[in-house]
Amino acid sequence: MFPAIRSVSRTTHHASRSGVALVITVVMISIITFLAVAFLTLTGRERGSVRTAIDATTTRNATDVANDRAKAEIIAAILSSSNIANIDFFVSTNFNNWNGFDPAAVVFNQLTNVNYEYLDVGGALNLAQSRQNLTNLFYNASPPVYIVTNRVTGQAERRHYIDLNRNGRFERTGFWPVTNDLGGYFDANGVATTVYSPSNLFTYITGDPQWIGGLDRADKTHSADNQFLYRYAY
Repeated sequence: MFPAIRSVSRTTHHASRSGVALVITVVMISIITFLAVAFLTLTGRERGSVRTAIDATTTRNATDVANDRAKAEIIAAILSSSNIANIDFFVSTNFNNWNGFDPAAVVFNQLTNVNYEYLDVGGALNLAQSRQNLTNLFYNASPPVYIVTNRVTGQAERRHYIDLNRNGRFERTGFWPVTNDLGGYFDANGVATTVYSPSNLFTYITGDPQWIGGLDRADKTHSADNQFLYRYAY
């Protein structure tokens, strides 16, 4: 009977050591898991901090660009007329070819071939032409920012200007015909007419400020690997 008693004691001692090893293993796995989760959380937080710092720096640089651009236009107006008082109200504007987008434009003329709205022969741009239009963005470029304004139909509006007077429509800047309250025009003598003509009464109109985009590489046109980093208006 004594050998049997010694055999049971040895088995119990072995099982006890196995149980302790299992508990230690579980504790170590828990510690390693906790450290791994903490490391991943810290890494994600650091990535977010770096992203925030980059965005803040980009915003400050965009503000400096807008201020310097506005001051440069003021100085240019003064120098061009040798009149220190030659400062008028002005706003930021995009380059836009009012003749329309030309699908047959030659390569060297593409930088001035920009119009989101219509073709030079009339009608809207198709998908390929719209993509080419975006590729041509370079001079005072208008970033392609679209906001969904109708959740039911999914219709989007291109936000390329700041509607300061809150009238709900875009007002252009430049020499445009003077319109009357009836929706017509004025001829050269100031007489109301419904006929549009280059001889109608024109005047320089300051409209809504337009957003100007800043590209990642300012010496290149807009593309998939040269995207807009910011936009500004004044």
